[in-house]
Amino acid sequence: MAFKKGYTPWNKGKTKKDDPRIAKLANCDGRRLSQFWFVKGQPVWNKGIKTSEVKPSMGHHTPHTEETKRKISLNRRGKAMGEFNGWWKGGGKRTKRHIEMGRWQYIEWRKLVFERDDYTCQICTKRGGNLNADHIKPWELYPELRYNVSNGRTICVKCHRKTSTWGARIFKYKNNLDENLNKGGGEKIGRLLII
Repeated sequence: MAFKKGYTPWNKGKTKKDDPRIAKLANCDGRRLSQFWFVKGQPVWNKGIKTSEVKPSMGHHTPHTEETKRKISLNRRGKAMGEFNGWWKGGGKRTKRHIEMGRWQYIEWRKLVFERDDYTCQICTKRGGNLNADHIKPWELYPELRYNVSNGRTICVKCHRKTSTWGARIFKYKNNLDENLNKGGGEKIGRLLII
């Protein structure tokens, strides 16, 4: 409790002889004093005792008994869980490409591309930082070149977002590619011209 400035405590300067309330506190059996007041020189009551010994619920978790598991299971029945819950968002959102990118072939391809380019962005020549292994010919359109190291380049995220195949721009790229192939020309990707 905070006191106002200039407030004087009720027991300031008083002794057992002056006030019977102080005499009463001093003559009590000591249990209340040891519980709530720190007495200088006395050892702390919990010194050397582990928390789990004082309060068994703290510390290591003991596994549930079969009876407790059964009660928890019964309690959960009828509750909105999984797709019946209002917060359900349809489960896993991993696309086929994300699954493919988790495979060892992709991880190895990415590592080889980074090592070949010495962890340097091939557009702005910045070394290190937040780098991506970009497919020169897009992942979606050229499945046969997905793990070909010569189809990869190291670029930073900032430069990657400027490429013609970033995000939804892949659809525009795909349309332009179809037009170019119909005309018989090469395809231009970023600053590279592939014939």
